[in-house]
Amino acid sequence: MSRINGITLSVVAVGLAVYQPLGLAGDLPDVINALPIRGLGLAAGMVGRVLVAALCAAAGLALFNRRPIAPPLARAAVVLSGAADLMRYSTHIFPSNRPPGSAPIFVATSVALHGATLTYLLLSKAVRDLS
Repeated sequence: MSRINGITLSVVAVGLAVYQPLGLAGDLPDVINALPIRGLGLAAGMVGRVLVAALCAAAGLALFNRRPIAPPLARAAVVLSGAADLMRYSTHIFPSNRPPGSAPIFVATSVALHGATLTYLLLSKAVRDLS
């Protein structure tokens, strides 16, 4: 594996392990305050986000440690992370302090980020060599 591929794989691994858990931690105070008002829908959404964050952390660690299970686990984590972001940005389930009309920008950025990561995981020789 070339040095560039190894560095890129490490960056993707760290990104997977950090992105969703940090987003979840940042949203948690607002979610706890809104839970009595928004109720069961918000609670179910947060349980889903916790599971996605755990999957992303596991996939990131597996990629970083170059485990054979890492490629399919990372692909699943990226797809579910993208779905969680889309739900977070395009519905009113989660509390938000984004300016009005900015949701399409967040959605487009998230789709681009997750699409690029998934493309890397599908096409990279470094990732294929792990299997």
